[in-house]
Amino acid sequence: GEVVALWGEDDEEDLPDGQDIQWLGMHYKRLQKLQDDKETLEKELVRGEGVDDNGENKMTRGEWESIWKYHEALVQAIDTAILSSNIEEDSDDSEDSGDDSRDEL
Repeated sequence: GEVVALWGEDDEEDLPDGQDIQWLGMHYKRLQKLQDDKETLEKELVRGEGVDDNGENKMTRGEWESIWKYHEALVQAIDTAILSSNIEEDSDDSEDSGDDSRDEL
């Protein structure tokens, strides 16, 4: 389905400004880095199937999958917010300028 971003009741004060979009962009990049590290994190944080972890504090596969469903929804929401704002992100603070990884969604 189509996702639509609503910014209040057509009040200019409800619309995001450049700082808001920069903040969203920063978190978008942080969440993308987590996505890039997903496989490594999974090995560190998720219990093995049928393996006794000797009491290690690791999460179950179900918990891991729930976290990543939330992650995916959050990335999509932030991406939609950025794209709907019609404000371009300030690329001066971007570590990977020229790389718009939002196109991958």
